[in-house]
Amino acid sequence: MAKAFSKATAAIQRLLDERQQIQIWLQRLAMTSDTTPEQVRDRVKADYERRLAEVLRELKAHGSDLNSTRDRLEGTRASLARQEAEAAERLAEAELRHAVGEYDEAQWRQVHADLLGALVKVREELKQSDDEIRRLEEVMSLIKVSPAPPPPAEPARRDLGKEAVASAPAGQQDELAFLRSVTEDDSQGPAPARASGAMRAIHEPVSVPADSEAKKGAASSPKATRSLKCKECGTMNLPTEWYCERCGAELAAL
Repeated sequence: MAKAFSKATAAIQRLLDERQQIQIWLQRLAMTSDTTPEQVRDRVKADYERRLAEVLRELKAHGSDLNSTRDRLEGTRASLARQEAEAAERLAEAELRHAVGEYDEAQWRQVHADLLGALVKVREELKQSDDEIRRLEEVMSLIKVSPAPPPPAEPARRDLGKEAVASAPAGQQDELAFLRSVTEDDSQGPAPARASGAMRAIHEPVSVPADSEAKKGAASSPKATRSLKCKECGTMNLPTEWYCERCGAELAAL
């Protein structure tokens, strides 16, 4: 059989032997009980563990060589398996020919020895190939690097206001909806219930009558009476006002 191990694989074997030796030292160190100071024992143990970690790092560097060697061995094993089947078939054919009398005893002993020897040789090579593949797979599982964990998924944003309204008793949902409407973020725009009064006065163009100056003059008079009541908030306003001075509701529309 062709030599299966490359130069890199020989280096891997040396590293495996070194790893096994360090592991034996660590086991013996754990089992010994003598008068060695604890700090000395800890220092020796730390040295062995450091050397073991270095061996593992070197083994990881040979990952691609291990893959190539395993592929080559798998191909060799497949070829040996075919040779084994052919050798076994030739031996069975020779036994049949001997059974019908084609071979005499002398011929049979020679033919049987040759065919059986070829079959045994192929099976030995096949077993060796299996052992090498198994050993390589053990090394590859030892130095296998686990994939990095995926980043945590960003939690979905929750609208706590809507959830509070939905989970509240039926009698409180209207109140919660109202509170949410008057406290919502201005970036979302005013709620329909708030699009009146001062906000409506800003967004809706209002035509000012020509006699507005006269009304302003009358409003500034100390004798003017606040007789116009706002239906939105109940505040009393001057009869010449267009909007409630407290809530901004349009008085003319009331």
